[in-house]
Amino acid sequence: MLDEILAGNCSDPPGFEFYHQKLDRHGAPASNELGLPLLDCCRGTNLTECVHKQIMATFGSWVTGVEMGDALLAWFRHCYNQHVSERRRLGFPVIGHPWTWLIDKIQELVRKNHNVDAYKGWSNESDYERTKESFGTLPLHSKALGDAVEAIDKTQLAGMDLTRGEKYIAERMGVKAPFLPVHSKAERQLFARLVAECKDSTLDFDKMAIEWCRSVDGKTIFPKLPVYLRTYHTAWQKNNAARDAAREAAAGAKVLTRINKITQRKPRQEEPGEGGPPAGSIVAQ
Repeated sequence: MLDEILAGNCSDPPGFEFYHQKLDRHGAPASNELGLPLLDCCRGTNLTECVHKQIMATFGSWVTGVEMGDALLAWFRHCYNQHVSERRRLGFPVIGHPWTWLIDKIQELVRKNHNVDAYKGWSNESDYERTKESFGTLPLHSKALGDAVEAIDKTQLAGMDLTRGEKYIAERMGVKAPFLPVHSKAERQLFARLVAECKDSTLDFDKMAIEWCRSVDGKTIFPKLPVYLRTYHTAWQKNNAARDAAREAAAGAKVLTRINKITQRKPRQEEPGEGGPPAGSIVAQ
């Protein structure tokens, strides 16, 4: 039965293998104390959920900015990739720590002095050319939107005073002013005006983001990604619907308030003797 599982004949579709025998720290097939092979299953989202749990542990209850968040995720990726390589790459050395650049230095020094590898199966980062890949905060805007931000006159941004996080976002995205969600009163008013000026029944948030750049001042109005405008539009519609409902119900609310005031009046307190039998009347016993 085990051979059938390892061969993928139980639940693997043709051409795919979701079950593999685990490897121990020396790269040999792993078994438990009874000699039964230990299996790994990569079916479904098990591995993905495992990463999510570890990311939560990495951040914990911290409230971090964008730059700190990128740094934490970069360190997590490095450590995670190192541990996965130790578990799954056959012959990969187990060094016991994530400071791989120190191993690179040792490897280079031993090669230079003795012409051998200190760690067999280890690949030095310096032996490979760096790629153009980047991780963390990345440019998400289109070329047209990037050109629109680049076309903003410097005089419009003369008084721009960015926080460290905003400067980091702008630098990572390669723009002169950072993309930020709709948040200020001036931006809410600008959004309402652009929606009112739109003649199409369906809003084009890509075009709106480009048009938005004409009003950017770097103080109260900043560039927007289309997704920021689309997300705010949902909240804007809900707020408008609530205001319209309150306006339509205003007359009825006044009547209801008046009725409540009348019905909530306290009854007049009777004076002593009031409400009893008339004077001189005979009360049956």
